[in-house]
Order: sequence, then structure tokens, then C-alpha cells
Amino acid sequence: MKRGRFQRRPKARYRLTCGAVIFHRDNGVPFYLLLKYPTYWGFVKGMVEPGEDEEKTINRESAEEVGLYDLKIMPRFRETQHYFHKFQEELIRSDAVWFIAKTSSWKVKISHEHENYKWASYEDAIELMKLRANRELLTKVHMFILDYYKTHDQF
Repeated sequence: MKRGRFQRRPKARYRLTCGAVIFHRDNGVPFYLLLKYPTYWGFVKGMVEPGEDEEKTINRESAEEVGLYDLKIMPRFRETQHYFHKFQEELIRSDAVWFIAKTSSWKVKISHEHENYKWASYEDAIELMKLRANRELLTKVHMFILDYYKTHDQF
């Protein structure tokens, strides 16, 4: 039944993902792990599976996507991005929950999902990334890390 000139839109399916901006410090300078997806540079991220909490998702995705098993999640940083997108003609409402994770390893082994990877300074990473949301996230992360290390020697 049609109601006037307005039709009811189908309800969007919900998807929750978790990711981490992974960094390694070298002489006090943070270097960020960037992953090359087919159309953009981004970070480790994946869908939360049944029975997983956010930290388990990040650790699993990190192991699967880049072969890192030693992540330390920084306390007091949690950023959520909300967005809609289409997948196979279906509308998806997504929340991406982001954390900061430190690794002591430079060694990365990317999965089939990625074309390449790069450890980049903040300035180099901002130049590479084309998605505004990723640049904004990295800026928040970078400012948080710089502020953290002003008052803490280590993490």
C-alpha cells in the first residue's frame, strides 16, 4: 500500500567494527602502521564476531591482517565513527570503534585484504590518506600520544 508520495525506506542493517591505530615509537617519534586497501590507506579494522569484546576483536584482526600479536591498548582513548554505506545494494549503518595500540615490532605480514603497508610519521601518513575520517582520526590519535608522553616516560 502506497502512502501518498512517500514510500517507507527499508531499515538499514547494523554492523559494528573495531579497529586500532597501531604505532611504534623510534627515538620518541611515533610511526603509524598504514594499510593499503584497494582505494585508500587505512588502519587495522574488522567486524566484531559473536562472543568477542572490542579488545579481542582488535587483537584478532591485528593477528589476521598484519601478523602482530603484541599489541598494548592505550588507556583512555576510544573514538567512534558513525556512517552509512551500501553493500550489495543493501543499506548498512555502521559504527567503527577505534583504539590506539602500541607494538614493539616493526615486522608486519599483511593478509590478502591489503595491497601494501607502510610505517609512516604523522606528516607522511596525513599526506598518504585521502579519506577525511581517517585523517581526522589520526590527528586525534597523534595529539593524544604526544600529550600522553609529555607526562609518561613509557607505555
